[in-house]
Amino acid sequence: MFRKFYLLYGALVLSTAAFGQYRGWSLDTINQLKNVPKSVRDNPGSYRSVYGGNVVAALVFAFIGIFIFIIAFIVMDKLTPYHLWKEIVQEHNTALAILVGAMSLGICIIIAAAIH
Repeated sequence: MFRKFYLLYGALVLSTAAFGQYRGWSLDTINQLKNVPKSVRDNPGSYRSVYGGNVVAALVFAFIGIFIFIIAFIVMDKLTPYHLWKEIVQEHNTALAILVGAMSLGICIIIAAAIH
């Protein structure tokens, strides 16, 4: 019963966030404009360099982050007394899957903060 409720609630939250992003709504747009010089506000594209370098840098940092995450996951798998993939997939250990998911998100947030 709760599965349908959570699915509907998640869809509602995601659609609201997507609509807000589409409309340009933000909680911090007022604070963002305070520190920006008037010349940049009037012509926001004037201070940016060619976007190609930014795309390459984003891809490099994405691959570095994914590589570090894979290494961290392998280390986490070796530190546990059992094989994580076997326990989650073959034994259907839901509690372990939730724990590994939470640990993975934590590792990804740390990696993202370190790269940023």
